[in-house]
Amino acid sequence: MYQGKHYSGRGRSVRMKIAIWVLLCAALAACCLIYAKGFQPHPTDETDTPMQGTDAADGEKDEPSSAPEDTPPSGQLPEEKPPEEPHLPEDDLPPQTQEYDYSSPVPQSDSVGMEWFDDAAFIGNSRSEGIRLYKIIPQADVFADRGLMIDTVLTKPVIKTEAGKVTVIDALKEKQYGKVYIMLGINELGWPYVDVFAEKYAEMVRAVRDAQPDAQIYIQSILPVSTEKSQKDKIYNNEKITQFNEAIRGVAEREQVYYVDVQSALRDEDGGLPKDASTDGVHMNKEYYGVWLEYIRTHTVSETETEQE
Repeated sequence: MYQGKHYSGRGRSVRMKIAIWVLLCAALAACCLIYAKGFQPHPTDETDTPMQGTDAADGEKDEPSSAPEDTPPSGQLPEEKPPEEPHLPEDDLPPQTQEYDYSSPVPQSDSVGMEWFDDAAFIGNSRSEGIRLYKIIPQADVFADRGLMIDTVLTKPVIKTEAGKVTVIDALKEKQYGKVYIMLGINELGWPYVDVFAEKYAEMVRAVRDAQPDAQIYIQSILPVSTEKSQKDKIYNNEKITQFNEAIRGVAEREQVYYVDVQSALRDEDGGLPKDASTDGVHMNKEYYGVWLEYIRTHTVSETETEQE
């Protein structure tokens, strides 16, 4: 009896040790499994999108690659970045446009053909009458008269028409022009106030623009007189001409019309009209009208420059 009880207690002890060992192994396996799961990558929002280099048709997947440094944490939306502007070669860059500088004289340009003046009109005093007298630009319309001034352009009927004489501004309205050239100011040198001259000149320019809204308006500087005449005359002298030309240039800037510095091509080393250019020191001969014509042909503003304004 005693021997049977000894073996029965011993069997129970062995079974208990085995059970405890099994439980320890299971617990250890569970810990290992939990530990292993902690190193698995988190799922992303794009689980259904095949990775680059994966053939979605056969279901094969490439080895997972490391995420870029700026990949947001799971569950957060990626930060939007502004689109980068495409880098164009210099030859493909669009031209930069800038406003025309009306404060400066029209710069030198390529010489235009005589057809440039097919739609041109010229307004002026006796100095502009030479354009018609010498047939310098036969296809152009010349609205000029001896003694014409910036105010009488609007008031004095001096242009002959079939209906009788009309003012220059009314004659200008008869058809459309592409360019209007103006040379006035020498008859106004006796005016006591340059600012009044500038105001009246601007009024005349605005009237011309109203009559020809689509035309380029070129206002020309007053041509010098000869040095001999300038030294003897208290009114018609080059010092006054310089003052009035500065006023005309200011009008061009304010009214945004083109200032053509023709006097720079028609003066000698002393600043006066060359001796061989005139017999009276004021009105040019045909040869020097050719010099004047060449200057205005090489000082024009193209349509491209006009479109940039």
